[in-house]
Amino acid sequence: MRDWSQEGGHEVGRPEKIREVMWWFVMEKACDVTSGSAGERSNRWAANPYSEAVIGEVLDVIKTSPHTRLGQLALIHLYAAMKEEGRFCKVAIPGSAAGPELSGFFGYAAYGAALANDGPRFRSAAYALGKVCPEKNSRWRGMIGALYLFASGDTVVDPVAGLAFVGGPAAAPDAPLFNQLVYAAALLKTGKATDAVKAAAPITVPPEDPKLTPVVADLTKGIQQGSSVLDAGIWLGYFGEGD
Repeated sequence: MRDWSQEGGHEVGRPEKIREVMWWFVMEKACDVTSGSAGERSNRWAANPYSEAVIGEVLDVIKTSPHTRLGQLALIHLYAAMKEEGRFCKVAIPGSAAGPELSGFFGYAAYGAALANDGPRFRSAAYALGKVCPEKNSRWRGMIGALYLFASGDTVVDPVAGLAFVGGPAAAPDAPLFNQLVYAAALLKTGKATDAVKAAAPITVPPEDPKLTPVVADLTKGIQQGSSVLDAGIWLGYFGEGD
């Protein structure tokens, strides 16, 4: 691996730098001695794609060897495997996969799949996220719960699953505020209006987090007028705040 840098901050690479990078990539990187072994491992993964050993190895490669040829092949393999949710969601995810590297990967994979109305990959990513990000009150819980509630695609939306995913821990006073709000919205969307009112009652937005104000306002409107008036754009717009 090799890095290039230039002055000027977050800007497009200058032509002379791009030429250096492409020359190295095409003329020098071609002799990468790891390419052959990476291909062999990829072929072995493809021969038994849903083996727990294979999935565990693939996740380990993604976590420990990013930005390598082997890491790229592992990502391709994992993305393909996630299409078959019935098989992928039966594979045990090893405890060694837990951590921010893979929670970020599966969180954003779920987000992208939801936007593309790719229900199988969305549910596969949500399943894996629940294993690699075991903290019940991670903000990812609230974000994926919101996607279950407010995604536009009919293969993704499932309020009951959203309520289960964000879970009872979101009702705790120390839970992230967005999780608490999604929990209340999920109760509302699953017909538990009385419980939704109780969950929403203690929620207040602190001055340092004003971006949640429209979410609270929309939930209040939904409690008053019914879940059908909730604005998906307001809830999903908060996703951009990150994990």
